[in-house]
Amino acid sequence: MNFRDAYSDDYNSEDTEKIEIKKLEVEEEPLDPKIAEAIFCFNKKWKTGISLLESEGIITQDKKSIANFLFKYNDKLSKSELGEILAGKDDNVELLIEFTELLNFTGVSFAEGLRSYLTKFLLPGEAQKISRMMEVFAGKYLKDNPTTFPDTDCAFILAFALIMLNTDAHNPAILEKDKMTKAQFVQNSRGTWHGNDPPQELLEMLYDEIVGNEIQMKTKGDPDKKGWVKSIKGSLFEQNKRWLCLIGNELRWYKNPTRGRPEDPEKPLGYIKLEYVMVNEMDDRFCISSTLPKNIEFYVYEEKKPVAVTTLQFEITCESAAQVEHWAAAVRKNVTFEVEPEFDPKHYKKPKSKAKNFKKTKKF
Repeated sequence: MNFRDAYSDDYNSEDTEKIEIKKLEVEEEPLDPKIAEAIFCFNKKWKTGISLLESEGIITQDKKSIANFLFKYNDKLSKSELGEILAGKDDNVELLIEFTELLNFTGVSFAEGLRSYLTKFLLPGEAQKISRMMEVFAGKYLKDNPTTFPDTDCAFILAFALIMLNTDAHNPAILEKDKMTKAQFVQNSRGTWHGNDPPQELLEMLYDEIVGNEIQMKTKGDPDKKGWVKSIKGSLFEQNKRWLCLIGNELRWYKNPTRGRPEDPEKPLGYIKLEYVMVNEMDDRFCISSTLPKNIEFYVYEEKKPVAVTTLQFEITCESAAQVEHWAAAVRKNVTFEVEPEFDPKHYKKPKSKAKNFKKTKKF
């Protein structure tokens, strides 16, 4: 497969489904108590968790044994601790290589392969560690798609360039006029393939993929997804152009860009809990509604206090259909059904809105 095959018109987001665990299947059965305890310890400090796993005989000191466990229970392990253990020290990348070998990038576009890879762990902040991880990724991607790049170095340089582009394109602190253009990205990449230029078609396609759909590279405490939307609406309540932050099973909106951390000066204008809800997509918006036979509830801050508002569905309008798809997918992933719902169908009555101030549509 060459890059034209990987970026053909037939390519779509469904290709990411090809990125699957090659050798392992995640078990759906309840966790063994020993494994559950080890995961709990790992998420606080990876060294403690690994030591417990070794002492219980669940893994050995062999790097392949450790990698298999980290991959099998990836969705239950702390991404920040995973980033620390996989990044390794100095040039020790044996564990990272074994872990990366469990991914299959065959037939997947370079940008989508990188996007999937970076969902498995939290990328460390140190440039040296990022460099090691990108080098290992580049090697595995080229191994699975041997005709896409001249060699690993060329793939590595482009992977690093995409991370820089992703930061530039999606950092709200960088003004639109200062962001890298497609022409600048192509120009900056010239001569990086051992003195030759990468195919312009490839560079332009990669630019469009990254700018159109952010690679979510979180640091500790960052939201799962963030960005501008055109408007939000529920019942008679409506606000234009808001900054959304998806944090766990809560969707919050703000007036200005923020990471949504408690210490940030920008405070939320409101939020909606993603418990027992479903997400439906329309042309330019996605809607959140309850899976229970009742209205959904969201909260708006009035004088620093949350006021409950009930509505049949909560609508979020986006700038494009692609943005709708990306947001809807992220929100669905964070919906929870763990808390016992406070609802008795036998005594159900249509809830009344507690928000007395929303008799008329609010627009800002």
